[in-house]
Amino acid sequence: MEALNILNFAIITEGYITLTDEGILFANGDSEQRKKIFAKQLLANIALASYICEILHQRFDHTAPLSRFQSQLEDQLSEEEAALTLTSVISWGRYAEVFSYDDNKKVFSLDNPV
Repeated sequence: MEALNILNFAIITEGYITLTDEGILFANGDSEQRKKIFAKQLLANIALASYICEILHQRFDHTAPLSRFQSQLEDQLSEEEAALTLTSVISWGRYAEVFSYDDNKKVFSLDNPV
């Protein structure tokens, strides 16, 4: 429920969930439509995802190390909270195909996104 609310797919009031227009489109879309809608909502509603994409587009090689974003998050969050936040954003960004992340090299890139 929290993710639906954060991504503006639903509004939660007094224990009731109401899908937004974007939520309805997502629920009724095919696989490719869902990815496009998710990408739009992710970049519009999750500042960290948008920031990662912005940095990747600005850099000559379109890559950035995880440590860059982790250290910035740790200025505001505990190490554990920063790691959990990044794990979520990495998963969502990969699904939406707005960026790639290499687990072994710990590097974000624009290599494979559509």
